[in-house]
Amino acid sequence: MKEIKELITSLYNDFLLRDLFAKIVPGMIVIITSLYIMNTEQIYHQISSEIKGVLVFLLVGTSWTVGYAIQQIGEIFKLIIHHPKQYNDSEVRYSFRLKFNKLATKTELQQVERFAVIKEASGNMAISLLFVIIIILFNDLNRIINFSDISFLISIFILLIFSLALIKANRNHAKKQYTFIEKVINIRSEIKVIVFDFDGVIIDSMKTQEEAWKDAIYSVKDELESNQSNGVLNNFWLGKAGKDIFFGLNINPNIEMKLRSKKDEIWNKKKNTIKLFNGADSTLKKLSEHFILAIATTAHRKYVEEHLEKNDIRGLFSMILTNTDVKNPKPSPDLLNSIARTIQISMSSMIMIGDTENDALMAKQAECKFYMFSGNIIENPKPTNVRVLTNWSFLEKELLKEIQNKRYENKPS
Repeated sequence: MKEIKELITSLYNDFLLRDLFAKIVPGMIVIITSLYIMNTEQIYHQISSEIKGVLVFLLVGTSWTVGYAIQQIGEIFKLIIHHPKQYNDSEVRYSFRLKFNKLATKTELQQVERFAVIKEASGNMAISLLFVIIIILFNDLNRIINFSDISFLISIFILLIFSLALIKANRNHAKKQYTFIEKVINIRSEIKVIVFDFDGVIIDSMKTQEEAWKDAIYSVKDELESNQSNGVLNNFWLGKAGKDIFFGLNINPNIEMKLRSKKDEIWNKKKNTIKLFNGADSTLKKLSEHFILAIATTAHRKYVEEHLEKNDIRGLFSMILTNTDVKNPKPSPDLLNSIARTIQISMSSMIMIGDTENDALMAKQAECKFYMFSGNIIENPKPTNVRVLTNWSFLEKELLKEIQNKRYENKPS
């Protein structure tokens, strides 16, 4: 049963059903009707069985070509449409479909292909039936003029009604296909989730952490070279955490342990005095009314939750993910991918707010929209080509624009 389902799915995905119903069958109707009227049946019976097999394959290929010509004729005379007028521009249509293909689920992609099969098949069948009517009329003109065969005239009339109904079906399904695509793009493109880094974004801790690292470096200054001391601080501002903060510096492992131990000792004395950025709590409350809020951080979960609870904002966040929750830490996209999977949204519906290059790289790899938050600190390294917001007042204005955009997009035309 599974194999049959996969076969049917592949038929849609590989456009084979579209070719069959929209090209080969309509083309074959026109060809066979033409051959029948030309009285080629006797010639066919005289051909040997070997040649007949070749002719079948030749007929299928010819039918596809004729079916394609039928479609083009139908579009030239505007009897059928392949897409609504607003997508006549091929570049607009191409970028539109690319966006849809990127955002759509497998089921949605299959649904669009079903619309396409019905649209093309009904349109091309309509044109092929009109050709059949024309061929029959020319062949039996006397029967039409003399009204000698009423049943024949009724048959022609029925074929004409079917053709008109199929033309209407073609137009309806062309519109249905693109309306469906538009809805999926609008739904997926709405920003639904805002993901925040913690240190340096929600909580004003980076300067204090930097001071702790400086004090730790000073405690082992005789055992470090200047480039190693500067490298630790540079890695810190890039957003590297854990062992990665010593990456590429060739520091002796024993010195690394001393540095880490001293930094943690100093930091543990100061971390409870850290406060939220000015305006963070009020803005987060406003944003939580319109968006799902989440945290993706390298900090320890206990430390994060203690500060959130102390400031009475823990309930605003639907998810908190730290490095221990994923296989690969920042700048891997694992944290953002995990949030997207859990909430069941696409990356185009998510914004990441971070303060380091690692945050920016994570968002880039996840193909997620990113804003850099500087927290009034301008000396730390910033990636290029990103929107930099210096405080929560600017952050609030920028994110609340997404609500206005969403209202505008959903406004009835």
